[in-house]
Amino acid sequence: MADTNESQKQLLVFQPPSCDGPIHRVPEGWVVSTVDSVEAAVSAISSVSYDAVVSSADEPNLDTMKVLVAARDGRPNSVRILATGSLGSGPTVALSSAAHHHLFTPVDTVLFSEVVGRAERTRDNLARVRVKLLTKGRDLPSFPQIYLQITEELQAGTGDIGRIADIVRRDPGLIARVLQLVNSPFYGLRNTVPDIGHRSEERRGGKEGRSRWSPDH
Repeated sequence: MADTNESQKQLLVFQPPSCDGPIHRVPEGWVVSTVDSVEAAVSAISSVSYDAVVSSADEPNLDTMKVLVAARDGRPNSVRILATGSLGSGPTVALSSAAHHHLFTPVDTVLFSEVVGRAERTRDNLARVRVKLLTKGRDLPSFPQIYLQITEELQAGTGDIGRIADIVRRDPGLIARVLQLVNSPFYGLRNTVPDIGHRSEERRGGKEGRSRWSPDH
């Protein structure tokens, strides 16, 4: 392994014995470590947090895929690149399933840097979106406890309107909404219902009551 410092990025290159070197010139700002066996690649991935992993192949083989999978599972933040030469389209597509990008060998160092930069920006943007969604999820209002209590009472099947009225009385805002609903033209009552617990409230059906008392209404 080459000597490194914190300002340099780490690149692992898997180069099977049958392959020519995929990168002929070290990209600026990178330190390159090259291995020629799956075992060495897996060991390196487990011990070093690589910024990018290049796995090369000139013929269909499982070793190239194993290295990409090891990087995907062991270092999910690493940019995974498949580098191929004269490999056919079928094997290339199959091997690319575990890679972020596919580049032809010899890999152009400028293109390499652009590809890694785009992948890193995409990764960081997705991370920010994920954090934003999780934060937003924590801010979503939950159902009021009183609504859950009413729903539980309705689902019990006892038909205890007195018990439901007692629950509703704990929330002045809900009282106003229920009385507004009961006294609306929808029900067409001849007499105004003055308060919660009045006999006329029995006109409300269980299922309808659940939907009408939902916080969404």
